[in-house]
Amino acid sequence: MKFFCSVLLLICCATIASAKQPLCAFRVENIWYFLTEDGKEMCKPMILDGISHYSEGKFAARKRTKDTVYFAYFDTKGRELFKANTSLPFQFKQGFALTVKYLDEKGTQRLYGMIDSTGKTIFENVLPDVLEFSDSLAYIDNNNRKGYINLNAEFVIQIPDTLVGYRFSEGLAAVSNAEMKVGFINKSGEIVIPLKYYEAGIFSEGLCKVFGDNGFGFINKQGDLVIAHRFDEARNFVENRAFVGILDDEYKLTWGFIDKDGKMIESYIYSNVLDFSEGLASVQKDKYWGFIDKNGNTVLDFKYNDADSFKNGLAFVVDRQNKKAGYIDKQGNFIITFNKFEILIDFRSNRKFFNFQ
Repeated sequence: MKFFCSVLLLICCATIASAKQPLCAFRVENIWYFLTEDGKEMCKPMILDGISHYSEGKFAARKRTKDTVYFAYFDTKGRELFKANTSLPFQFKQGFALTVKYLDEKGTQRLYGMIDSTGKTIFENVLPDVLEFSDSLAYIDNNNRKGYINLNAEFVIQIPDTLVGYRFSEGLAAVSNAEMKVGFINKSGEIVIPLKYYEAGIFSEGLCKVFGDNGFGFINKQGDLVIAHRFDEARNFVENRAFVGILDDEYKLTWGFIDKDGKMIESYIYSNVLDFSEGLASVQKDKYWGFIDKNGNTVLDFKYNDADSFKNGLAFVVDRQNKKAGYIDKQGNFIITFNKFEILIDFRSNRKFFNFQ
């Protein structure tokens, strides 16, 4: 069975699947169209200045009226829920979204605030620094004190003024001092891993990348170094694999990936990578993208000009040589195809793709 979405021209065709989650928004001749994962219309087409992202049942867009331009959040039926007092819309995380006020034209000087899922202001745009909620806590600098608030916006962890906090993940958060040395605190605010690293990520699957004297390595939640510092770049562990990179003499970064024992599964042959998802990873080699499994075997050939990760069995790809763009299944079959778009936003990853026809 085929689904045809046509207004002024044929835009896409889709084989009906079982999923009904929001899939994407795409613009053709300045009109935005919306699809769900079964290829059906999510809501009626809209004229908007631009769409930023989708999160927690809402998409953020820039809307223009006769008198003004503003950011607003919309539900999956296309109904405007509320305006946002912000110079830039943020994604909702655990029921809250940041707002920001630019103090100069370039936005280099900023003050932050926060709203809840109804658009109610939790903090005005007066905060020097605040981060999105993660692990049910959000870092905040409210001029008087630094620390973390919970989902009730209550201040529950205070840290010294000399420290800067980062996101919690798996019960730990990185903090840095004036010398830019990084360590970790727990949810009681205690420093449990000393501030001795030059850079650190977040904990994922029990491990965290940290930068030491010889590059990136990985520590466990006790602070033990379990994979030696030997990489120029590293990504988080996802599905028991982490991509790691090295720089050549011309500072060009190439990627391979390791397991949790630090064993190299695939050497440095990729020019760009996305994390594993549903057992496959989208990776780039020789200018083209393909998909590999967790042993490094090529599952879908390197023939795409761009490619996103699989989610719910679908991944967005662009194949300009064969004049195809759309969503494929894990066998490489096109399930939803597009004849053209000026911009497409995958609502599952919020990645943007441009100018296909």
